[in-house]
This record gives sequence, structure tokens and C-alpha cells, in this order.
Amino acid sequence: MQITFEKVSRLKDVYFPAPKRATKDSAGYDLYVAQDITIPSFFQNFEGNTTQYLINTNHPRTLAEVKNGIPASLKPTLVSFGVKVYLPSGYYLKIVPRSSTPLKYLLFLANGEGIIDADYADNPSNEGEIFGQFINFSPYPISLKVGDCIAQGIVQKYYIDDEDATDTERSGGFGSTNA
Repeated sequence: MQITFEKVSRLKDVYFPAPKRATKDSAGYDLYVAQDITIPSFFQNFEGNTTQYLINTNHPRTLAEVKNGIPASLKPTLVSFGVKVYLPSGYYLKIVPRSSTPLKYLLFLANGEGIIDADYADNPSNEGEIFGQFINFSPYPISLKVGDCIAQGIVQKYYIDDEDATDTERSGGFGSTNA
């Protein structure tokens, strides 16, 4: 099985370590921050009075209302790992935090784990740059520096239903399947 990580073109002149496993029995490839970035504290990020977000909390919202109603300052921060991955069909790369990341820094992947499909890289409108969506639950803004390691990627096999007839091809990047 051939798995290849490759630096994305927009960061070709930036040095950061390539994804690698720390030991011979490590399941995950350590992923390194490709650009300096600060992740604000979630708690310091409310615009104005926090009670404005608590009003009418008993009123259910639709997905569209929530999507359009949450201020950008409360959304996760995208952290670039500066690489794309080539995987065989039937495999995906699962992005998870390193086990010590939440414990030491209170940094969490907002989506629990990220899924990088085999067709994510080099489709018609996306080079395939891998990002993590992080939320900082510490009381401090956290500055990540190029080369910091806060996540890992684990290659996983997946299976499909015998009656699956999906033949749609990906034509975009992050969130392009509109799910």
C-alpha cells in the first residue's frame, strides 16, 4: 500500500518537518504546524456581553440559523499542517489530537477527528492541504509556531455497503461535499 505525504505548493519555501511516526509501533504520523498562528481562548472571545449568547437558549435553532448566527470569533481556528496526502482508494487519513494536546494545553479538535478522503488531494479545485480545526479552552491565547506538533494522522481502511453505487467525484476542498 502506497501512502505519500507531500508539501503543498503555497508553502514550498517554508521549512517544517514532514509527517513521521515517532516509533516503529506508532499508529499515527505526527503532523507539524506549517505557519505561525494564534488560537484565541474561547472564553476571552465573546464579543461584548456573554449573556447575548444565552438569551432564548430554550428556542431550538435550525442548522442554517446556527451557521449564520454564530460570530466568527467563536468558531474554531484552522491550523495548517502544510501537506497533502496520497492514499489508495478504500483508505482515509484520520486526524486526531496528540494524546497530550488536550491534557497539557486544553486544545481540542472541534470536530473530534478530521477525515481526509483519498480523493481530497489534487481534485479539480483543491490541492488537498490538510488542516485541523482547533478550539482553545485554556484561559490564554495560545501561539503555535512552525514545527509545533499538536496532532497526528492515522491511516484507516474503510468498507462500503454491498449495494453502494455512488459514482460522484469530488470537485472541491474543505467542506466541499456539502454535508
